[in-house]
Amino acid sequence: MNIQISRTHLQKALNAVSRAVSTKPIMDVLKNVALEAKNNTLKLSATDLDLAIVTVVGAEVLEEGSTTVLARTFMEFISLLNDDNVVLHLKDNELHVKTDKVYSKFSTIPYKEFPEFSKFDEFTKLMFEIDKHQFSKCLDKVLFAIDKAGLTQPVFSGALFEREEDSINIVGTDRYRLSKYSIKANLTDFEKLSPIIPHYALDNISRLSLDTNEDVIQCYLSIKNNQVIFRNGKLEVISSIIGGTFPDYKAFLPEEKVMVCRVNTSEFINSVRLSSVFAKNDESSSILLKKVAGEKLLQLSAKGSEVGEYKTGIEIDVLEEYGDFSSYFSPRKILDVISRIDTEYVVLEIVKHPKNEHTMAVFKEDENDSFFHLLVSLIP
Repeated sequence: MNIQISRTHLQKALNAVSRAVSTKPIMDVLKNVALEAKNNTLKLSATDLDLAIVTVVGAEVLEEGSTTVLARTFMEFISLLNDDNVVLHLKDNELHVKTDKVYSKFSTIPYKEFPEFSKFDEFTKLMFEIDKHQFSKCLDKVLFAIDKAGLTQPVFSGALFEREEDSINIVGTDRYRLSKYSIKANLTDFEKLSPIIPHYALDNISRLSLDTNEDVIQCYLSIKNNQVIFRNGKLEVISSIIGGTFPDYKAFLPEEKVMVCRVNTSEFINSVRLSSVFAKNDESSSILLKKVAGEKLLQLSAKGSEVGEYKTGIEIDVLEEYGDFSSYFSPRKILDVISRIDTEYVVLEIVKHPKNEHTMAVFKEDENDSFFHLLVSLIP
């Protein structure tokens, strides 16, 4: 392998694929980034066996070839170079790196030892195509509700993708809260497929695609390998699909409402933040939301055993009400959702839990049926 490449382009590609480099590798080669030079391009790949990221950059290929090199060290070295023109030359199992002022060589592991992952074949089906900006916005409203550690069940560490007419429902939950966003997309082989896609794959395609020149993300499903492949131009993010059955979230959707109102989003955020100053100094770490029937005021209060007490009220537009309510909620989890509301007003519904004595808060964007978030109350 012998190529000339722009340091800027190489650094950008290394930054992207390094997100998939294993931090606890079971094989030494998983610490490496794979480099494959051919057809005047350099293909870079990294994987931890659950996630793989691949990208391609232009290069002047004088001699085709491939190898793998220690990812973190190579990336750090390239980032510190001042010259933009870099020569990479593989000789005697060492990768020689040259610029006008610098010469170095890196130990390598043969490319043939690097794990293979999904390739496009007759078992790979295009599920949907979607604008990357819309997709990123959608994922931001869902992924925060996921149990990323998957400590309870692995299915809670990913988002469910299900088709509903000409839209995709993307759903995430940690059992105590649930986010659902419906988004229109160009749907293809998505009739009976409802994959659960890991949060880290979704987070990576969302972040990395915003730095490319391509606006469309394509999502493929490799049925043979049980993997999902996101493609955005020359960028690919490949991940295993989470096995198991996603809970029937529709069975927990509330039917009995206590109150529905519109709240100014910025006022709501500020009031919850002020309340949380007192709540975080108490073991319960909760704030009380209270509404008296007939009043147009949403009351918020919090107590801290070592600090004191805070009370405030927000004027609201009452749309429906069927009695008083008084429930405790996590201020952090309220802020998680209302800080992501894009409309001037948030629609707040207080509802009864269909299975137990809890109440639940439902958050929606004003005049936008695409998104809702469900939060279970706390027992004080």
